[in-house]
Amino acid sequence: MMLTNTQVHITNRYPHQTQAIVAYRDSACTGWMVRGWFVIDSGDTRHVANTDRDYILFFAESNGDDTVWDGSVITVNVPNKRFGTCDTYLQQALPGTRPLGLRMRNFSPGLETFTISLVP
Repeated sequence: MMLTNTQVHITNRYPHQTQAIVAYRDSACTGWMVRGWFVIDSGDTRHVANTDRDYILFFAESNGDDTVWDGSVITVNVPNKRFGTCDTYLQQALPGTRPLGLRMRNFSPGLETFTISLVP
């Protein structure tokens, strides 16, 4: 069932700058569209995706300490620079990439916006 398009944001409520990646279902991919890195200063909010689903995957890490928001829904090998590609291209560990596990957030169908809060 297709839902209305939801804008997904990430708010950084952590005391340090963070960076995040997101994954969402996209018709251009047979699996997940994965995009990153979104750098988010403490107290700021970034628009990171639009999706017609009622869930999104994400990974975030602090740039000031070792705090991470990770999961095990999917693991992708991501570069350390900005990127956006289908997860099928991120299955293989290549030089300059590192494996990261993403967590899922579900939200109510039909929302105009959904915000993930990164909290300590």
